[in-house]
Amino acid sequence: TDVAAAVDIKAASIYHHFRSKQELLATLMSRTMDDLIDAASASIMMQPGPADQLAEMVRSYVFLVGSRASEGVVGDRELRNLEAGNRTLIIAKRDQYQKMMQGVLGFGKSTNAFHFADTKFTAFSILGMCNHIGIWYRPIGPLSLDDIASLSVDAAMRLAGATTHSSDRAD
Repeated sequence: TDVAAAVDIKAASIYHHFRSKQELLATLMSRTMDDLIDAASASIMMQPGPADQLAEMVRSYVFLVGSRASEGVVGDRELRNLEAGNRTLIIAKRDQYQKMMQGVLGFGKSTNAFHFADTKFTAFSILGMCNHIGIWYRPIGPLSLDDIASLSVDAAMRLAGATTHSSDRAD
């Protein structure tokens, strides 16, 4: 019923498009992961250096979870409710995204743009920070999504031990 209310239809109407709650949940989670992966791919391909790649990955992640908060929360909390085949697919997509983040961090470390102790820990720290924005962010709050994205990029750069970043500027 929450999903139906969010898209302004009757709960029974959902099953005109999906055969079951399982199919709906798997489709929602898969679409969200695909969107994150597509945005990360674009960030990596369009930015020349690791700091800019990381900044764009974080920015796109924040905007996705901030503008589609219910999807982010569902993805975070409902993985255990997926049937085995669907869970395997979503975990593979999640792992793909994590590896993309680790790849950017590794690229940064190999070029001395980043200085951190552990790639996986740093990636998980950045992703954990971004994942929870959808839980507490409210459009009517004191910070805009753009403000939160900028603050998140700054925090990610600090976690990565970035030496410089093109968006560094005096306020």
